[in-house]
Amino acid sequence: MKNFKLVECMLCTTELDKESKKTGENIRSAVLQALRSFDLQDCFTNLAFVTDRGTNVISTLKSQVRLHCAAHILNTVLETTTPTDQRDDATALSDLLPACRSLVTFFKRSGLQCRL
Repeated sequence: MKNFKLVECMLCTTELDKESKKTGENIRSAVLQALRSFDLQDCFTNLAFVTDRGTNVISTLKSQVRLHCAAHILNTVLETTTPTDQRDDATALSDLLPACRSLVTFFKRSGLQCRL
């Protein structure tokens, strides 16, 4: 909180080792390593994470505050409700998908996804 307003920031991004599997244990290790690089490892239990709904990520952060990423949810809805063979052919859909992508981009950049 700063001046009684919620402040958020992206601390870092990191790529997992290409040879290691994306297991919950490996992801947790990478998160803790990233926090250690900022001397924030003791803050792990006080952080909230915005993630997709992958089982590996859920198992990694099962004891943490975790919010579903609105962009991933919207993408899942679009992928599930739109038959693969109709995604490129439908005129209405070709107008809708770019608009949805723009909406997702807006939410990602504005930080509003945590309010959904």
